[in-house]
Amino acid sequence: MRIAIVGAGIAGLSCALRLQDAEHDVTLFDKGRGAGGRMSTRRVETSAGNAALDHGAQYLTARDPAFVAAIDAWAAAGVVARWPAAGDDAWIGTPGMNAIVKHLVDQTQVHWQHQVTALRRSDAGWHVELLAPTPSRPPRRSTRHSTPWSSPFPPNRPRRSWPIMIRPWRPKPRPAGPRQAGPRC
Repeated sequence: MRIAIVGAGIAGLSCALRLQDAEHDVTLFDKGRGAGGRMSTRRVETSAGNAALDHGAQYLTARDPAFVAAIDAWAAAGVVARWPAAGDDAWIGTPGMNAIVKHLVDQTQVHWQHQVTALRRSDAGWHVELLAPTPSRPPRRSTRHSTPWSSPFPPNRPRRSWPIMIRPWRPKPRPAGPRQAGPRC
């Protein structure tokens, strides 16, 4: 059976791998530029060098036997390491949290920068409508595609969260004398 999955985060990728194990033809569509989802790592250049900011999950815990087995396999592949400071069953991605999803992406077929806009049913089956990049246009420009799929996945609208990425900087020296009200820049 041909199956489309919307989102190539850890949940979408894990689902895809289970379905592939059951010999289904699975394709993932993700609106992002690369692996991550809620396990994204952003790299930025700073005056002190490169910085990696995990702006999704800080760590994973593994208690379920099947998930413990997955973590053990990722540890053997060098994708995760224990983080004792967060608990006995806490794990982090190495070098960043997105290492886990990057590892899973290598085993799947993902179309990046393809935003799913609708799922439509017809006599021929289900169709996925996309906003997809083209060679002559930048990503996310409106180009509708319709591909038949035999299995629907209802849209899921997660609650919004706003991650804040903060990097340390060298504070300005305080002037001598009494503190003044207002923000320091």
